[in-house]
Amino acid sequence: QDRFFISKSHLCREFRKATGLTVHEYIRRKRLMRVQELRSGGMRIGDAALEAGFHDYSAFYRASRKEPGM
Repeated sequence: QDRFFISKSHLCREFRKATGLTVHEYIRRKRLMRVQELRSGGMRIGDAALEAGFHDYSAFYRASRKEPGM
């Protein structure tokens, strides 16, 4: 914040305006896409979820339920 002279809330608003997603939604989608990539390479789903940054399988499951088409 101090380095770029912009508030966190302003940055989040601009990010949403540019992407159509909140920062949290963007990160969740990127993690879910990473799980799909790892799964296509043959990794087990629980291991892929951990590798993609989810704390555990249940966190991955909850996140995947929020995304249409998962």
